[in-house]
Amino acid sequence: QHYYHSFTGALATDLKNSSGILTIEIAVSIFMGKLNAEAYFESFKTFEPALRSAILAVMRTKTKTQLNTSQGKEALKLEILNTINNELVNLGAKPEIKSVQLTKVLLI
Repeated sequence: QHYYHSFTGALATDLKNSSGILTIEIAVSIFMGKLNAEAYFESFKTFEPALRSAILAVMRTKTKTQLNTSQGKEALKLEILNTINNELVNLGAKPEIKSVQLTKVLLI
């Protein structure tokens, strides 16, 4: 079963070449039993500051033009997913995240 965890608060940053500002809210999902999911997300929360920093770094590499399309947003979701799982490995945790959902997007 899929279980979701929403990051606390929005992530906002300027885009590459000062092409705009991107603000997103995200949720991540895992696929496991309820008790395991609850335990996993409890420990996941401790990594959130490091994960937020890594995600912001990815966001800063994008331009407004890249993100104006649905394909651009899908590519961003995939890159954030890979970034989260790689960062979890670097932090000594299991890379169990299966998907990233952009629950809010503001591109200005």
